[in-house]
Amino acid sequence: PMTSIPIPPSQKNVATIRLATPSDYEQLHSIYVPYVLNTAISFEAVPPTLEDFKNRNETLRTKYPFLVCQVGASVVGYAYGSEFRSRFCYRWTVETSVYVQENFQSRGIGTVLMRKLLSLLSVLGYRSVIGIISLPNEPSVTLHQKLGFSQVGLLKRVGYKNNRWIDVGIWELMFEPDESPSAPVSIDNVSVDPVTFDMS
Repeated sequence: PMTSIPIPPSQKNVATIRLATPSDYEQLHSIYVPYVLNTAISFEAVPPTLEDFKNRNETLRTKYPFLVCQVGASVVGYAYGSEFRSRFCYRWTVETSVYVQENFQSRGIGTVLMRKLLSLLSVLGYRSVIGIISLPNEPSVTLHQKLGFSQVGLLKRVGYKNNRWIDVGIWELMFEPDESPSAPVSIDNVSVDPVTFDMS
């Protein structure tokens, strides 16, 4: 795992949300790996290699909003949109994911990342946003409910990890529907300015 970059005291409470770049992938990988090894939040059993992680996220980054939260020189969280289903008629629906480094959880980072992500997804033309949550995961459930998601489904005992069966909840957020919607556009069609906020 990558060694954390020290954060100057003057910058410890100031965070910036911006679009991810390829230079972020090593830090993003170091955030994701503990989720695979230590939790059932990720259903992967073996962490992806850094190269595999780079490849799959580069595909996402060029189409969907892929945001990072930076504190000082360190990336401490990220959130992104991804394809919900591949069939043509699902193209107005998008799935979201958010990960925050353990030491920076419960400081509002996930909320700010997701609010910015949802705003961008709406601008791009998506009408329905899906959150898939392995249960129990009270922080993620609380976050999604705070953002306006409603639970629309429960898949019982569909995963097995860490010696237990896992239920998966499905949460959905609907944007204002269009009767004749245009196809969503990719992220490179909009300008995204960084957002700075105080975590204190």
